[in-house]
Amino acid sequence: MRLWEIINSILNPETDSKRQEQLHRDNFDTKWFGVEFNENSRKPCFHDYGRYVKLASETEMEAGTQHPSITCFVGETGHGKSTLINALMKIHRHTTLAPDQVPVMGTFRELDEPTSDAVHLFADPITYNTNRPYFYADCEGLSGGTKIPMATRAYQGVKNFRQKRRHARNDPGDNGITWARGQEKSRQWMVENLYPRVLFTFSDVVCFVTRNFRTLENVISKLIRWADKVFQQSVNQPVLPYAVIVVNALEVSDIASPWWDIDGTTGDQLRKRAECIKDDPFMVKCVEKWRSLGKTINNLEELLMCYYSGIKIVCIPHAKESPAVIEQQYKVLYKVMEEGSQKAYDLRIKAGLLMTSEELDVYLRHAFHHFSKNPSKPFNFLAAAFHHNPVSSTFKDHIAKAAVHVMTQSPQMSGTDMFKLLAPLVASCILLDAFRSRYPHGASTIFPLYQKFCEDALAEVYEKHWRCEKRDKKGRRCANVATGHSKGHQLEDGKVFGVGDFSSAYIENSNKERDNFIRTISSELDRLLKEFSAGQGISVVAQYHCNRVLKKYARYWNWKGDTSDHGDHDIAPLTAHTTCFSCLSGTPIHALTCGHIICERCAENYSTLSTSSFWREISICPLCSNTESPWEIPWKYKTRPKHTGLRILSLDGGGIRGIIQLKVLEALERKINLGVPIQDFFDLVVGTSSGGIIALALASKRMSVTECINFFSDFSEQAFQKRTGADLPVMKTLVEATYHSKYETRGIDRVLKEKFGDESIFGGKREPGGPEMLRAGVTTISSSGHPYLVANYNRPLTEDLKIKYNFLRAENSHQELKTWEAARATSAAPRFFKPFFHKPTGYSFNDGGLRFNNPVVVADQEWKLLWPNLANKHPDILLSIGTGYDPTPKPDLDKQGRRLRAKRGALEFAKVLLKIATQQIESSVGCEQTWSNFLRSLPIQDEDKAAKYHRLNIDLPNKLPTIDQVDQMANLKRSSEDFCYNNPLIDQISTKLIASLFYFRLDGSSRVTQGTLNKWDCEGTILCRLEPGSDALKRLCKRLETRRNGLPRRNHLFFMNERRNSRGTPDQQLIAEDSLFDNVTKGKPFEMKINFSMFGPEDSMRIFLSLSDKECDVSLISGFPCRILKEHDAYRPLARVDSARTQRGHKSKAPSFYSAVSVNSSASSLSGIFRGVVTKAGAKSSSY
Repeated sequence: MRLWEIINSILNPETDSKRQEQLHRDNFDTKWFGVEFNENSRKPCFHDYGRYVKLASETEMEAGTQHPSITCFVGETGHGKSTLINALMKIHRHTTLAPDQVPVMGTFRELDEPTSDAVHLFADPITYNTNRPYFYADCEGLSGGTKIPMATRAYQGVKNFRQKRRHARNDPGDNGITWARGQEKSRQWMVENLYPRVLFTFSDVVCFVTRNFRTLENVISKLIRWADKVFQQSVNQPVLPYAVIVVNALEVSDIASPWWDIDGTTGDQLRKRAECIKDDPFMVKCVEKWRSLGKTINNLEELLMCYYSGIKIVCIPHAKESPAVIEQQYKVLYKVMEEGSQKAYDLRIKAGLLMTSEELDVYLRHAFHHFSKNPSKPFNFLAAAFHHNPVSSTFKDHIAKAAVHVMTQSPQMSGTDMFKLLAPLVASCILLDAFRSRYPHGASTIFPLYQKFCEDALAEVYEKHWRCEKRDKKGRRCANVATGHSKGHQLEDGKVFGVGDFSSAYIENSNKERDNFIRTISSELDRLLKEFSAGQGISVVAQYHCNRVLKKYARYWNWKGDTSDHGDHDIAPLTAHTTCFSCLSGTPIHALTCGHIICERCAENYSTLSTSSFWREISICPLCSNTESPWEIPWKYKTRPKHTGLRILSLDGGGIRGIIQLKVLEALERKINLGVPIQDFFDLVVGTSSGGIIALALASKRMSVTECINFFSDFSEQAFQKRTGADLPVMKTLVEATYHSKYETRGIDRVLKEKFGDESIFGGKREPGGPEMLRAGVTTISSSGHPYLVANYNRPLTEDLKIKYNFLRAENSHQELKTWEAARATSAAPRFFKPFFHKPTGYSFNDGGLRFNNPVVVADQEWKLLWPNLANKHPDILLSIGTGYDPTPKPDLDKQGRRLRAKRGALEFAKVLLKIATQQIESSVGCEQTWSNFLRSLPIQDEDKAAKYHRLNIDLPNKLPTIDQVDQMANLKRSSEDFCYNNPLIDQISTKLIASLFYFRLDGSSRVTQGTLNKWDCEGTILCRLEPGSDALKRLCKRLETRRNGLPRRNHLFFMNERRNSRGTPDQQLIAEDSLFDNVTKGKPFEMKINFSMFGPEDSMRIFLSLSDKECDVSLISGFPCRILKEHDAYRPLARVDSARTQRGHKSKAPSFYSAVSVNSSASSLSGIFRGVVTKAGAKSSSY
């Protein structure tokens, strides 16, 4: 388009009323936020329509690389706000944008009518795909009064738009404005008071648009009033917006008028109106207010600078002026906006609060909720930052534990000296956590988030852990702490040597002690912050923390003490299971070679990638500070590839019937036939009773299935050894009543100790280069009847009341259950074995089958807690394996128990309770019912349930053995083999497990416009979890190559389609080239490059692996179905295609709105977007 055509389209909009209404309806999706009024009650409700999220997610930039800037346009109704935004978006590109990309402009016939409603948001096409995208917020006019905007009238009465309005809302919750009273319920009040709270708080630039140049002092007064109303509605706001007064449609007689000079006009007008601060009553009050706070206000500009970071006046010519002059001034306005945005950018960097697109969304959501719920309370930026990345609620406990440990190692040290010693460590840990969490930079902003935790930690140590300072005549110190001083002064041996209250210097000088501790931390944090800028990476801070800070405390984390039952003295590591002493903020997860345990973030900070992309290596322990003598053999841990799904295994209880599960797993491993242990196809296994023992054998001991079968057979023979007299009919009841068990405990204890050894289930020293343990958990029941999960992994604690079990984690290795003890605890079936008593903790445990004989609910909950970022997706597979099923109805022992209690007394009732417990453990019906209930609870379609959730169990009507019928194991093995032979379920699940080895990585995407439709051209890579060069990968690829060569078109190994299409009609078949298999044979990784197209970020795609022509041999690869553009964060722009031009052989001179690149390329027709594309390869928790 030529210049005059562009200017004409901007200044002379569509005037037809019906066309205007349609434009408003087309523009509905540009609504950002606003207040809607209930049609019946007229109650206002604040809504976020999801516009910002949509714009931020559709950009072609990589996630986390964009730092958006918002410019808001406010002013009187009919003064041209929407027109200016149109101009800024069009003037540089000289092109026409779609209706959903620009605001609808008002007409000259309706200057007093509000045009748009609420606040709309638009993206600047020039900067949209850059690191600093500009967004324009178009706010409803200030003087619209109670008039309904034209946009609202266009929506009303149109049924599909009422429905669209409901579905468009992106509210995180109920945002009803219940506090509104009287005029506060009016549209005008919301526009003038509520909307500015958001816009003033988050805008880098505020453009106040006016046509009344002759009364500019009134316009300035309104600009100050607009800010003053909301100035105190936010605290810790890092940046004040830059103000631009835009005088729109200015009529001048001279084309070379000095009005077009923004610096001259701004300075001249502010000087001419400098004295208006003495005449305007509102401004007089503002001046008095600021002067009372110590601010010097002598002129108008100084008053303006109290509210804004800068001020400019830009004049835009009237439509009758030359198009060249109009264009010039539009570009001047754009340049001023850029300057204001850059100033805000610099200030945000200095404040350490430069927000990415994703982070800004989090802050906006907090603000929307806050302003709709708390009219009188200001929005706190730091509180929002704290909420986004909350300081651990146990940070206080972590500090207190560090203090107690130092106190134990240095009992003669005074409290003052102890906290003086700890202050630098606490300060460095705060710095490390702040950099990890991207908190605002600066001690004055960071430390207040942590100060309360530090104060509470000091108080807790003195109140709960600090011993009374009273001493006896021999100088021995009182052993009692403040909360346990009821007996007076006592020595460690219990002898009372005096009466009186708790005595401590802290009691007398608590405020001084607290202030000194806080002052020292703050001072040290300030010193550290001066060494590091906000732009420095976390690795630099982490290395400093390790080499310069933790090294000074190494002697406290490694001490010479009593480390064995025999009293041997040696250097031993501090083995804390609930506190990462490396950072005082994480949950210990990784047990290192030295015995120290560090959190996930510390492991990442102090590790490097090994030669394989799946493994990370650690040669230096931050707590040992062995920087000068790193380990010769690094400690390794395996990482889960990004964008892979999860594989979960759940194993029922059932005593000797657990052999069924092992035979099923053996059949799956044989069917897969890759030489890979079956446990390597799962990320988590949860078991109960015999299923728990199998889980620990597979996961913690890394036994093969064959080894497990042999072990389980031996275990069953040795565990079920009857007590003397238990076979005699007369003696049986007496023996069981006396020993509370049918079988000897020594047998089961001995076989478990022999097989699992003396290792703790979690923590302890780990051999470098040892096998990676699969995460495993087993269920058990405490003597009080409360269910627990004992696991070989650690995770953050939770207080979620919906979780019906506790996660059992000891404070240190001395109290932790050993692996054999966990196996014993989960299998202590009442009547069969005595409860397992754990001496270090005093806990007594029974069989987990009393509550979770089928632990699928626990398994489902645990993977969501372990991988919370995947909690909203379904796993690749959740496989539940039973121990046999007998559908024959059984008598209701619960009713029988109630009858016996009434008729025969407590003794007979107790016997029946034992039978009920036994039946609960032995019941196969209950396990099947648990599975059915679990499936019904899933918010997923039946088709996907069949693909993701599987249950394998053998039907054994009238011949299901009891849990102790060892002589039936041979029959169970045969029944299991018969069940697995040619079973399509075994085929289907084995195919699913093989397919889960493959996953997808998006390498780039580009939006392509074809007429009125858009599509995304994507390129990516199908990868494999198997190690490059491994026999398993070579064997798998040989199988795939054989499969491919047997196909007619040699292209049916992988295929892709949309979620809505059936699996039997693939849209796009993906070719595996010869070079792919050649590379794998040479030891290179499996990397299959693919290209495909899709219509939008919300499209859910599926990639399948086909191992044969049978339907059971076709399965989704890992992580699918998947909304690829939305869930993958590798938005790397590819070469753009403009179909209309490239089909004619021309380069695109006008790239579309959503792209920064345009090249000459051929484009496929719309009918081929998904077909025929050729692709080249290349629970609460408890501590004790």
